[in-house]
Formats: sequence, C-alpha cells, structure tokens
Amino acid sequence: MKRVYLIWFFKKALPYVLADFVVFAVFLYFIGQFVFVQVVLDNLSRLVFSNPGGLTSYVLGALFDTGFAVQISLAGALAAGALGFKNVFSAFIQLAVFREETNIRQGAFY
Repeated sequence: MKRVYLIWFFKKALPYVLADFVVFAVFLYFIGQFVFVQVVLDNLSRLVFSNPGGLTSYVLGALFDTGFAVQISLAGALAAGALGFKNVFSAFIQLAVFREETNIRQGAFY
C-alpha cells in the first residue's frame, strides 16, 4: 500500500509542491539581487538588542523605502509561500482521506 501512496503523491501533490517551490525561489532570487540581506539582518539584530520598541518602525520603514521591484518581489514571495503552505497542507489532508478510503480493515470497499 505504501507504493500506492507514493505513486499518488508523485502524480497529485509533487507537481504543485515543486511549482510553488520554484516560484518562491525565483522571488527570493530577485530579492537577493536588489537587497543586501546581510546588512538588513545586521541592522535588525542591532536594533532588536538595543531598542526592541523600534522594531516595527524599522521593518515598516525598510519595507516602504525600498524600490518597487523589491516590494513586488516581497509580496510575491509571501504569496508563493502562503500558497505553497496551503498546497502542502491540502496534499496531506487528501493523503489522509485517501488512506481512510482505502483502508481494507475497516471494510471501506464493501
């Protein structure tokens, strides 16, 4: 039965998961081309340890002071991540339903 589940996963869920991963990676690549991520993380870590109350203003300022391409890439990465999570979660739900429907011990086929 494990072979059936594996075949089901490769036919039904894996293409969506791979497509979501590729789209997410492309958006992260664009963010990496326009933003010096190491500098942002250094500034963020200094701010967290020195003034945790200013974290919100720093994040919002960093978001709105960037270029339009970076804002679109961030929005796309967030959307791709959310849709990817939704697809993976629904694939596991479908797998659980598929297992329950094909459970011979409970007489699902009768």
